[in-house]
Amino acid sequence: LGAAKEMADPNEHADELYNVHTLLAGVYRDRGDIDAMVGAFEAAKNVKQDDPGLLFNLGMAYAKLKEPKKAEALQNLKGFSGRACRSAKNKKYKDECEQASAMIQKLRGPGS
Repeated sequence: LGAAKEMADPNEHADELYNVHTLLAGVYRDRGDIDAMVGAFEAAKNVKQDDPGLLFNLGMAYAKLKEPKKAEALQNLKGFSGRACRSAKNKKYKDECEQASAMIQKLRGPGS
């Protein structure tokens, strides 16, 4: 994956490069390296910013850092919710919408 990342031209192979970064994020998650996972998701977002699933994953990753980046987590989770959770017809992200809502409330703290 590292070699594929280095070889891909973001102007010609944006989708492939995006997939490489998200796959790397999964590898880092499985290894327990949350910082590297966040970096891979950030790199994926630099390539392709319009994927609601990425906003969800990046928001949740920011919230899981040893020192959570609350503002960044909230921004991404709200962006995800706005794109994926508003329509009752969109059941693709049902579980993620519930998780995002719970995490947003947790990050805002009690009474919000």
